[in-house]
Amino acid sequence: MTNDSFQTQLKELAEAANQRIGEVREKIGALAHDNRSKVTDLLDKAGSLIDDKTQGKYADKVSKAKDSALHLVDKVAEARRTERGPVVDPASGPSIDPGAGPIPESAPPRQAD
Repeated sequence: MTNDSFQTQLKELAEAANQRIGEVREKIGALAHDNRSKVTDLLDKAGSLIDDKTQGKYADKVSKAKDSALHLVDKVAEARRTERGPVVDPASGPSIDPGAGPIPESAPPRQAD
């Protein structure tokens, strides 16, 4: 296998991976959009439970956490596809760069999770 054919295959693989990443982002975005009210209800119930158990001691932190979680749901929902196309370009997310080249041998080894 020549270097050119290897690079071509690597580029095709990266393009396919990027396409799949975009599709997954759109599906997750649709789920977040379609289920926002359920998430809101769940966060309200969890916040009330925490407030009850702590006698409201952490009500401000619970409220901020709820707001942050809903903001995240809204950001994820932006990746959904509508009739006019994606709300956010799926390519704006993570992607694989086939031209990045090999990892240098001097790079530190990756840690196992």
